[in-house]
Amino acid sequence: MTFIPLKNRVFCLARHISSPVTVRTEQKRIGPFYVKMIFKRALKTIRLCVRRDGEIVLSVPLSCPVKTAEEFVLKKSDWLKKHLEMRRNVPSHEIVPGATLPIAGQKLTFLHTESHRKRIISDGAVVNVCCRAASFEKTAEEFIKQRLLLYVRQCAAAFSALTHLYPSDISVAKLRSKWGECNTSTGAIRFALMLAFRPEECIDYVVLHEIAHLKYRRHDRNFYGFIARFMPDYKARVKALNMS
Repeated sequence: MTFIPLKNRVFCLARHISSPVTVRTEQKRIGPFYVKMIFKRALKTIRLCVRRDGEIVLSVPLSCPVKTAEEFVLKKSDWLKKHLEMRRNVPSHEIVPGATLPIAGQKLTFLHTESHRKRIISDGAVVNVCCRAASFEKTAEEFIKQRLLLYVRQCAAAFSALTHLYPSDISVAKLRSKWGECNTSTGAIRFALMLAFRPEECIDYVVLHEIAHLKYRRHDRNFYGFIARFMPDYKARVKALNMS
């Protein structure tokens, strides 16, 4: 399978930098696709991605003619169809009572006990979420967030010892279209909550990827060469990350 650069993948890994200012946004049908077009000032190239929810997003320089942007989408028809199909084949991780979910490399079964007081009782592979039924998903999600946070912090500590690069802060958030982001100004790194459902080797890769941004801002040869020094099989992990 051809290795697709990260910037073109369904899920994007990105560093946190100052983004071009959005001037306007519009929904448009281009061929068989419904596309969200975002026109940005200071953007130099057209960028196309498929978000986790299947939304197609086209970021366009403000100076770019609409017709040129539409032609770009049509030329990428095969790529879009492929990645939309990938999205349909990704397992659903719906957080409901009785669900067994892979959380940071461990399969956990979530149960629900009706209770006025919110609490989590974790016993090995079983997680009993005690709360009102209406708040089950939110309460379970907070547990998953803390599990992922613990894992990525431990993983980051191990990679920091190897690379001598140390994040100033590590957190987990609901990132919509990327697995992680690094603020190269402050050294803070955030990881997507959805990363919790990926295999351990994939999570490890994302952690190293974001730590590498503390040294290299761009996804260039030096950046990936640095990653390969500590993770020679990183390309296989990237493929698994977006297919699992």
